[in-house]
Amino acid sequence: MRTTSVLMVLAFTAACGGSDTPDQASSDAAMAPADELAAGAEAISAERLTAWTRTLSSDEFEGRGPSSPGEERTVAYLKDEFQALGLQPGNGDSWYQDVPLIEITVENSPTLALSGLGGTADLAWTEGFVGWTKRVVETAGLDNSEMVFVGYGIVAPEYGWDDYAGVDMAGKTAVILVNDPGFATQDPDVFRGNAMTYYGRWTYKYEEAARQGAAGALVIHHTGPAGYPWEVVTGSWTGPQFDLVRDGSTWAAWPWKAGSKATPPPRRSPWRATIWRPSRPPRLSPPSRPCLSE
Repeated sequence: MRTTSVLMVLAFTAACGGSDTPDQASSDAAMAPADELAAGAEAISAERLTAWTRTLSSDEFEGRGPSSPGEERTVAYLKDEFQALGLQPGNGDSWYQDVPLIEITVENSPTLALSGLGGTADLAWTEGFVGWTKRVVETAGLDNSEMVFVGYGIVAPEYGWDDYAGVDMAGKTAVILVNDPGFATQDPDVFRGNAMTYYGRWTYKYEEAARQGAAGALVIHHTGPAGYPWEVVTGSWTGPQFDLVRDGSTWAAWPWKAGSKATPPPRRSPWRATIWRPSRPPRLSPPSRPCLSE
């Protein structure tokens, strides 16, 4: 488990060093809140913003990834810059607040094997699917899990919509379309029309599948409704994945399937999915400290 820190800013100080003369002290004491705010704002310039951005985006900081040497450099740099601006720590006397994180990495390029009355199909890692699990275990997977197509995977009483009505998802894998019915119909009276609601987000779809008792959830990707190409999915869902440390277990897998190769099975489908995702044991790492500017 690794611990990261949040940088918190509480207040600007009126001056950045040196002892004040009586006249200066009186002037500072009389300074109105609006003047204090203006003084703080004047300390931030386009030149400073450019310098900070150039520094933090440099190769020296290695992308600033959690639990990396670049993160340590980033935290130290931010703390120094906050102090130079006259900020004060916001966590008692500390600039840091530890946040426990878990890192889980899928290894060995697992395969998603589909089988049913229509035959079999093996989807290769990154080419046909990617995925992740939130279970803090060495190995997680789906073995001969029945696939159930649940449309958009939405339960939205305010819109009179329930894709899971009458469906028992216990131990099964939900197959879900990206976005929501408003995009598909382009009807402004359906959900919010072309404007995606939270029900269209992949985060909601996985959350709802978990609430329904599903063992896994498979989102079918299409560039149009998603708003980004498949390369964004593969770039985001491969390599180390970080999450908060949570109590209890969650469902086994969050696979994504490339839309160009995806044909949703019928709702009552004999199709089954098997996915083995050997993963590196969750890392219980020493605290890493992304700054807390307090």
